[in-house]
Amino acid sequence: MCIICATLEEAGRFYAQLETMGWNTVHFYPTSEASPYQPFDPETELSWGQMQVLADLVSNSDHKSMAIITTIGALQPHLPPRETFKSFCLTLQKDMGYSLEQFGEKITALGYERVSLVETEGQWSRRGDIVDVMLL
Repeated sequence: MCIICATLEEAGRFYAQLETMGWNTVHFYPTSEASPYQPFDPETELSWGQMQVLADLVSNSDHKSMAIITTIGALQPHLPPRETFKSFCLTLQKDMGYSLEQFGEKITALGYERVSLVETEGQWSRRGDIVDVMLL
């Protein structure tokens, strides 16, 4: 289910109501009140929040139990086709085997910055067999 609201306040009320009703997955697709013609900044929390909702939409096969709430402003920018976006998703699970070198290449290709100490969203580091990633 997708609920499109006129204001952020209205979207917040719908979000709270659906969670109270017991929906399995309720997402708020963040939006900016800025003009869609302003330059896009991929480093904002807004962008990371949008990517998380889109990634869950792509990876979740049970869309019947998912609700996405947003505002009309979020529908103004164009979104990539699902298959294009899916190639930029990475799913990790407990006890999943993954080559650390391949993981480093993939997460860097996804736009994460390798740093010595993770301090903010979009960064990752590796110390031996330990990998730290800062997600939203």
